[in-house]
Amino acid sequence: MTLDSGKLTPPLCVRPIRPGDRFVPLGMSGRKKVGDYLTDRKFPAARRDEVTAVCDLHGIVWLVGWEIADRVKIDPTTTEVVTLEYRTVKARQSKAV
Repeated sequence: MTLDSGKLTPPLCVRPIRPGDRFVPLGMSGRKKVGDYLTDRKFPAARRDEVTAVCDLHGIVWLVGWEIADRVKIDPTTTEVVTLEYRTVKARQSKAV
């Protein structure tokens, strides 16, 4: 995911979503509850604890795998970008000896 670096307020953190979290999805002007956003996209409520958010000091900038916040989008005034990548690391399985 590529964001406008100048619109971020470090430090960034990665965390699970929390009840009541809100953000402004890309292309929208008003805040939306993350839970409502996921419901609109038919994401199962039972799996919501799997959703990860990347945040700066002002709140959510990216719902990993879903959407960025409108406030960090790239636009014609963007001079520097930051690319975020999220990878899941498979746990090693120990072998019995």
